[in-house]
Amino acid sequence: MPHATEESVSVETVNSGIDTTALHELDSEPRQLLDTIDKLRYLGVDSYVELPQIIVVGDQSSGKSSVLEAISRVKFPAKSGLCTRFATELVLRTSPDRKVEAQVIHPRNGYGVDHPVQPLEGYNKSSLGPDELEKIMEEAKTHMGISPQGNGFSQSVLRVQIQGPDLPQLTLVDLPGFFHVAMSKAFIEGREVVESLTARYMAQKSSIILAVITANNDLENQIVLDKARKYDPRRERTLGIITKPDTLEQNSQRERNYINIAKNREGSEYRFKLGWHVLRNRNELESEANTSYEDRDKNEKEFFQSSMWKTLGSGNKGIAELRSRLSSVLFDHVKQSLPEVIRGIEDAVTKRRQRLLGLGDARSSPGQHRAYLGGISSRFERLSRDAIRGIYSDDAFFGGGMESDDSSTADGPSPRKLRAQIRALNRAFAYVLSEKGLTRIIQMPDGNFLPESWQNNDESSYDFVQTITSSYDQFEDPVEVSWNDLNEEIKLEAMSEQGTELPGSMNPSLAFKLFKKQVSPWQGIATRHIQLVMDGVREFIDELLNHAVVDSTTRDAILLECVEPFLEQKENVLAEKLEELLGHYKGDYACQVDEAFLKQLSARLQKRMLSTKDTKTANVSEFNTEGVIDSMLTYYEMSLSTFTENIMILAIENCLIRKIPEMFQSIMVNSMDDDMLARLGSETRSVREEREMLQQDLEILDGGLNECKRYRPREAAASRPSRSSADKSSSLSNGSPSPVRPARIRVNMAGVKKLVPFNAPNKGVHGTLTPPKSEHGRKSSTGSSISPSPPAQDTPPVAQTFGTEEEQL
Repeated sequence: MPHATEESVSVETVNSGIDTTALHELDSEPRQLLDTIDKLRYLGVDSYVELPQIIVVGDQSSGKSSVLEAISRVKFPAKSGLCTRFATELVLRTSPDRKVEAQVIHPRNGYGVDHPVQPLEGYNKSSLGPDELEKIMEEAKTHMGISPQGNGFSQSVLRVQIQGPDLPQLTLVDLPGFFHVAMSKAFIEGREVVESLTARYMAQKSSIILAVITANNDLENQIVLDKARKYDPRRERTLGIITKPDTLEQNSQRERNYINIAKNREGSEYRFKLGWHVLRNRNELESEANTSYEDRDKNEKEFFQSSMWKTLGSGNKGIAELRSRLSSVLFDHVKQSLPEVIRGIEDAVTKRRQRLLGLGDARSSPGQHRAYLGGISSRFERLSRDAIRGIYSDDAFFGGGMESDDSSTADGPSPRKLRAQIRALNRAFAYVLSEKGLTRIIQMPDGNFLPESWQNNDESSYDFVQTITSSYDQFEDPVEVSWNDLNEEIKLEAMSEQGTELPGSMNPSLAFKLFKKQVSPWQGIATRHIQLVMDGVREFIDELLNHAVVDSTTRDAILLECVEPFLEQKENVLAEKLEELLGHYKGDYACQVDEAFLKQLSARLQKRMLSTKDTKTANVSEFNTEGVIDSMLTYYEMSLSTFTENIMILAIENCLIRKIPEMFQSIMVNSMDDDMLARLGSETRSVREEREMLQQDLEILDGGLNECKRYRPREAAASRPSRSSADKSSSLSNGSPSPVRPARIRVNMAGVKKLVPFNAPNKGVHGTLTPPKSEHGRKSSTGSSISPSPPAQDTPPVAQTFGTEEEQL
């Protein structure tokens, strides 16, 4: 089904009486290639892929309409009022019969179209003469929904196809002219319309810009040149057209300036890679007299032969040369653009097939719902398990590496890479718990601080971990206290709570009481860590469902019915687990491995005795407050490591992360009743319409892809030797089938390149078979040398090749 709505008008055919066979032989291949691109545009493929084209732009009164009229021999409207608000596609084709057909092509509504418009009713007309284009354009406005007073423009395109024996194989897109002076609101609005419409076409890298300027105006005043520089800064795809050269004073400096521009000399400010061309169109008197096209061409030829313009090369002036030049430019451009067009269509096909696969088959019964949800649950389980294990081999979801949009950045791991995300959160949690998970740090007489875990704590150098730690800014930093001050504080406490212990003995309850006060921030920090992990898991699940479930209705239903209840339940479980893990540290007594505790306590005591120079600190006091501090610090260091690991493993890992694949399992889908299946798996009308639209898109794109691939250029293989003429003649004469081989390009008499199969017999001007010969010393299109052979004496050279050899007629 087509991408566009078509409204057409057919016209009577007029027989020209020329040799139709010779005409078809000259231009059939270029025509087929250009018709392929036109067909893609007609079908709406340009909604997805930029198609090669020549666009005609210029200031108002630049002579742009006269240029188009001279090329097509159809009178274009040249009113000085407000411009048309749509593009006009002018399709010229060589044909023995003269025929004109007008169509309004509307972009199709739906998926993939950037600016869809409402399809219009049929546009029908019984006949159309070659001088009625102005009337057609006015009618087209109405059928595009453009009111005479409106300031909008249409995405629809007026397509005018003209066939005739004197026309080239050429397709042009005519755009409205640029405004110079806006003296009213309507003119201001019209200028904005032109700016928007022309910018959309000129910005496309696939557009050849035919920039029309007039010689009766200064170059600095020609807006089109500024626009060309803006959208083609390297000046690689602009061809300049100079009109009205006969309005210049002969032999004047101004005339010489324009001639120099037309010569496209090196270093010129207005030098274009595609060069310049000059046309002398009808003047005002000739237009009023309705001079024939033959007289127009004759007057132009006489002007160029009798003025300073005769110094300009013949290939850069005159309408006949322009037709041939534009045909060659467009043909080359289309041929060079085909690989990119094909890649673009292939990408569009791949994306639509993936989306269609995500939508699944049409589903209305419980069995279809179950099958659809079963596929989603399988993808969910597989990708979630891979994410938990840190196996990121599925490039479509996890990203393909450092260049991928989903790979890790300075802001942290991708939310899709769950294991990397959890490890970063755990690393930040461990740092913050060591840094802020204690109320006081103790400064020793030698300047060092205790506990050692705080003294030696080093924040990760990774920026994203530092970003995570900023999420704990609400927690206070520990307060500094000297060893002596803390010792005196504990003495007072020990004195008030002393019992029957001997002098110099430690009250064990003091050490644990001091410890509980020291670790009071643990609960808040651990709670914050669990919140951050839950946020990361939610983000991961959102990403996973967005990837695995195309239908937003189904995705939202799974979130509501399965995901949120699961996560709420796990939040409660984690809260209970945190209380369980903290319960021991909130109790009345400590519990630790005796041997490990004694070993660390002894090491701490020896280190303190060796490092201190204060005898008061080294000696045992009456209440052994030094032992209280040493015991508290030893127990803190051992508990810090245990608590950190317990939160990471027993809480986060065991209660949440490992359970994620159970959130939406295949076994759940198999046990769902019909009501639940319908709530999760039913499809909406929009999904059905999108599926139909995607299927239509694929039908069109696949058809366009098959058309394009017929003309995919193949690089010449320099290493493959050419068959000799004798070999080829032998294969033709002995009746054995000649292998199918790539096409090459031959140049016809009009200068238009033509695709010819390599194994096709060569024909002379009058159809006589001539043996193919290789040109001596030529290089292939890739620059590789071709094996030399005697130079051809009676055949024109080949301009360019498709395939593995380069030959000439």
